[in-house]
Amino acid sequence: MTNKAIGPARAAPAQEAAAASGGLRAGTRIATPLGQVPVEALTVGDAVLTPAGKVRRVVGIGRRGPGQPPVRVAAGALADGLPRRDLVLAPGQAVLLPDGDSVVAVPALLLVNGASITEAAGEAADIQVELKQPDGLLAEGQPVEYPGAVPGGGAAIAAPLVRIRRRIDARAGVVPGELAGILGRVAADRLSGWAHDRGNPGRPVLLEVAVNGDVVGAVLADHPRADLEAVTGSPARGYIFALPAPLAGDRRHLISVRRAQDGAELPGSPALLDQAPSAAALLAGLRADDAAAATDLAMFLTAQIDRLRAARR
Repeated sequence: MTNKAIGPARAAPAQEAAAASGGLRAGTRIATPLGQVPVEALTVGDAVLTPAGKVRRVVGIGRRGPGQPPVRVAAGALADGLPRRDLVLAPGQAVLLPDGDSVVAVPALLLVNGASITEAAGEAADIQVELKQPDGLLAEGQPVEYPGAVPGGGAAIAAPLVRIRRRIDARAGVVPGELAGILGRVAADRLSGWAHDRGNPGRPVLLEVAVNGDVVGAVLADHPRADLEAVTGSPARGYIFALPAPLAGDRRHLISVRRAQDGAELPGSPALLDQAPSAAALLAGLRADDAAAATDLAMFLTAQIDRLRAARR
C-alpha cells in the first residue's frame, strides 16, 4: 500500500475509470427495489436504492485501472451486521460512517487495522457504478459513496476518522502496544518517518498530525520498510505526510505526530521547525566555495516558490 494523507474529495465519473479510485469486487450485492443484485449484473438504466432509501438510476458502468490492492472489510467489522458479508473495496472507495450526528466519507484505505479490515492482495475491486445523483449505494448493506473518494490532505476528516477508527478497532479487539518509530524528516511542506506497534506486528499505524496544537490531518503508516526489520524485529511501516499548505518560514512551528488510537507521541515528537533565515542573511553569508550555504539558499528559495504556488491555488 501507498500511504496517503487523509481527506475525501470527489473523483471522476465512472466512464473515466482509469483515473478514479472507487470500485467494488464482482459478486458484491447492491440493494435495489427488486432485492439484492450482484454489482456486475447492473446495467445502465437499472434502479438502485441509496442509503437514504431513495431510488436512483444507473447512468454508467465502468472499470478502474490497476492500482493498489483492494481492502477487505470483514462482516460486522463496522457495526452490528455491517457489512452483512465480507466487503472488498478499492482503497479509495468512500465508506459512509456515522460520527455523532454526522456521516463521514472515509476512503477504505484509511480503515485498515490489520485485524477486521485488511489488505486483500490478489483480488480485484474494479467495478464502478455512476448514478445520476451521487447519493451513494448500499453494498452488502453498508452505505458507500459514488463516485469514489480520493485520499487527500485536510483536517476536516482527521478528528472524525480518529473517533471512527477507535470504535472499529475496539470492535476488533485491537489493543495498542508499545509504539516504536520516529518523526524523521520535518520540512515546511511535508513530514516523513516510520511507525511500528510492537503489540500488533505488521499492522498499519494511523497517525494524527498537529501543527502548533491544531490538528491538520492524519496519515496511515503503511509502507513496508524492509530495511528496518533488523532494528524493529518485525516489519516497520513508513509514512509521508504532505502538509495542506507549506508552513510560513517567518516563525517557528511545533510539529506533533501521535498515534490516533491512544494519543501516544511518536518518538521524536514534538519537533520544532525553526524559523527560516531571511534571504538577505543567506546571501550575506554565501561564498562561492560554501556548499552548505548554497544548499540553504536553494531550500529557502524553493520554500518561497512553494508558498507562492499554494497561495495562487
